[in-house]
Amino acid sequence: MLGKVLKYDMRATGRVLLPVYAALFGAALLFGLSLGALSDSQSLFQILTGVIYAAVIVAVVVITIVMIISRFYHSMMGEEGYLTHVLPVGTGTLIAGKTISASLWSLFGTIAGLLSAIVLVAGALITACALGNLNFDLDLSLIQDFFRQYGGHAVIILIEGILVILAGSAAAIGRVYTAISVGHLWSNHRIAGAILVYIGIGIVLETVGMSALLGASWFPEDFFEKLLGTGDIQNVELVMLVSIIGSLLLTAIYSVISWLVLKKHLNLQ
Repeated sequence: MLGKVLKYDMRATGRVLLPVYAALFGAALLFGLSLGALSDSQSLFQILTGVIYAAVIVAVVVITIVMIISRFYHSMMGEEGYLTHVLPVGTGTLIAGKTISASLWSLFGTIAGLLSAIVLVAGALITACALGNLNFDLDLSLIQDFFRQYGGHAVIILIEGILVILAGSAAAIGRVYTAISVGHLWSNHRIAGAILVYIGIGIVLETVGMSALLGASWFPEDFFEKLLGTGDIQNVELVMLVSIIGSLLLTAIYSVISWLVLKKHLNLQ
């Protein structure tokens, strides 16, 4: 059933976000063409297309956040909640499906932002070369040297980077879901309750982090250097792995709290 929940949520969110991504690519291309076609850096058209591109980037971020929050709230505790909770699907499966879906869309948004930057640069270079404003040779030597030097480690870092985004997104989304779920226990002012819970979680995380740093000061100065080893690339891999594990642990904690609240104390109005 997890697959069906995930498929439904991905489609529902995609109907809104995919057109926004298309607008992002269009704005990036338009801005790139204006940069390549016009030599005057203060051109009104360049400024206008730049503002449009920046506005669409902001819109992508805001709409993604709003969709993630609204999809969870309305389908679990809002007007769709009655239908959702009579389905033959466990509460844990619903939470997992929505967390995975939201994490994937966060990753897609990040990828879309990076691709839009590539579209922008490509549009500017192609237009500039076509108009004779610029001559360039594509030099991939730096990328080739990086993969030649680090080999398989470069692939591992790339994969871990994607997992860091996914796991970090899942933890951030889980924190929001937990705040909404616990805030729903308020008989009144549930939004205010959710905001207070979200802030409270942040205070707890900050306290735990500071305590961990203070505890680490008791170790010998060279302890972590010996633990991590001497290779810089291996250090990066280990730090990213620890980040992934920490994010997944937080996600699990958030999911359990949300599950307990929604399973035991759900009150649809």
